[in-house]
Order: sequence, then C-alpha cells, then structure tokens
Amino acid sequence: MKKIFQPNILLAFLLLSTGWMACKQDSDGPLTINTVTPTEGPGGEVIALTGDGLKDIASVHFDNQDVPAFVNPAFVTNNTVLLRVPDTAFGGLQKIVFTGKDGKTSSIPFSVIALPNIASADKYDFEEGTVINFTGNNFDDVHSVKLLASNQEATILSQTRKNISIQMPAASVDYTKLSFTNSSGTREPDITFTNFPNHYIIWDEAMDNSKIYDWGWGGTYTTSTERVLIGDYSYKCDMRNNDWGAIQLVTDNNPAINISGYSFLSFYVYGGTKDINFDVKLNWFDIQTITVVANRWNYYKIPLQAAKNAGNSSVNSIVMQVRGTGELVYMDNLLFIK
Repeated sequence: MKKIFQPNILLAFLLLSTGWMACKQDSDGPLTINTVTPTEGPGGEVIALTGDGLKDIASVHFDNQDVPAFVNPAFVTNNTVLLRVPDTAFGGLQKIVFTGKDGKTSSIPFSVIALPNIASADKYDFEEGTVINFTGNNFDDVHSVKLLASNQEATILSQTRKNISIQMPAASVDYTKLSFTNSSGTREPDITFTNFPNHYIIWDEAMDNSKIYDWGWGGTYTTSTERVLIGDYSYKCDMRNNDWGAIQLVTDNNPAINISGYSFLSFYVYGGTKDINFDVKLNWFDIQTITVVANRWNYYKIPLQAAKNAGNSSVNSIVMQVRGTGELVYMDNLLFIK
C-alpha cells in the first residue's frame, strides 16, 4: 500500500524549515537535535525533528536493539528532518540517535508504541489444554494473554518477536476473543475462537459410529495419526486416483441432527499436492464450494442459513465431493457451531 505523509506533519515540516532557513540559513553548526514531534508513536508513524547541522546526517537508529531508520534526503534541511518510525522498532522509551558524517552523534528521547500485531493463528477451535500458535510481531515482551469472554489467563508457552504459543484454560464460554498485552499496551484482535466441546461435535478424535456412519466413495477413509491439528487423531481421506469421490457422513437409521440451534458448519482440511475444490452439501443441498489449498491446513466456517431456508432444519447427510481427481487430504474437528 502506498504510504502518504500525514498533512499536519508535512505542514509542520514546511513551516519549521521555512522559519529556520530564514533565521539560520547560513548556519554551519554541529549536528544537534532539539525537538521531536510527536514524542511517541508506533511503527510507520511520521515524526518531525528540528535541530542544527542536519544536512550532515549519515545515519539514524533507534537505540533499543539498534534498529536503523531510513532518511529520505527530500525531507531534510539543515534544521529539520522528517522520517518514519521503523516498523521493526522495539517498544518502549528509547533514544533516536543521529550520527553525522564526522562520526559525532546527537540524540533525543522517543517512546515507540509497539503493540502486539497478530497476523495469523494456526487454529480457531479450542478446549482445555489446546495449544494455539500465532504469527505476527511484537510478541517478545507479551506478558498477558486473556480470554475476553471469561477474563481468564491463557498460559504463555513460548515467544519470540514474531511468534507466540499459548495454552488455553478450561472455559465455560461458547466463544471468546483474546487480548494480548505487552509493555506498549493491549491489543484485542478481531478473531473469534470456538470452545468446541460446547457445540455439536461430528468429528474430533473419532467418528461416533453409534450416531454417524461413513458412507464415502471413491477413496478410503480411516482414523489417522499421520497429520493432526487438534487432539491426537484426524480423518484420513485418500482419494488419489479416483474421480468425483466424496466424504459422506450419514445418520442412517439414527435421528437426524437438528440444526435449528446452530449457525455454522466448521472444519479443517489439510491439502494434498495440488489445490482442489469440494462441493459441500447438507442433505444433498449445496451450501458452498470450497478450495482446499495444497500442503497446509485450511479452515472453513460455512453458514447454515441457506440450507435452513431450503427446508433443511435437520441433517442426516453431510457430503464433501471433490471436483475432478482427488488427493490425499486430512480432515479435523468437524462441528456444527452455535
């Protein structure tokens, strides 16, 4: 995305540079930093600094972990400079250090706001003991992860700047979002996690064959420990060398599953060697076509409203039919969720 300097900072730069040049146009004093505006900000924030001898800047760095900052010569005069706080800057009060061409330095205090930034999670379902792994930034000094719906603390198992792993506690809530707190403050990402024992479990560690049966075709379908996301087992679906095969789960002579109190069908699939598409059907009513991306876990949360509108208030058949030639895939944690 194209970055644009904030208008108020640009205006400040123009006013400051004009004023200083009018008064000190011939200044040849040593490199000196006098002010910084604002005095705190996150990575990417544009800051304006005033001083003397700034045309002689050779380098700039933020001294917490010695993070360099880029200086664009177009935004430098002898008495003013604009620069961005590096996205890689570490949080907390520190100094911005300017080094001149003669090797001499001048510095000024600045507080970097480096809130935890969550890019992805490896799973969105949990029960007591589930480990969730996050990628992102600014995790190295996270000291608290909470379940917002119950105000419970998750256990931090490991953390680096870019990754953090947590273990979820026993909870009674159906859903929760999380908060991550570090030295810069708290961030509450808009990601919902499902406490899956509180929902209708079709598959977690095994198929409940007293209620649900496997009537799949065009492949072999077995419980497996080969590739698992949650718990100890997944559902191995080997559909290689077969065309238009399908996972089909049926209640047979057992009562159909009443879905009136549920809003979504959710599950995970680990892809094969190439991307493939599946048609997902409830009672043979198409609810969505999904793409299973190769060589990774894919998460799906499919609304049930269209099936309900078509008269499917109860379900006795769940079908996932591959379009074309199948692959070896693994399915985990198949649920109807509220």
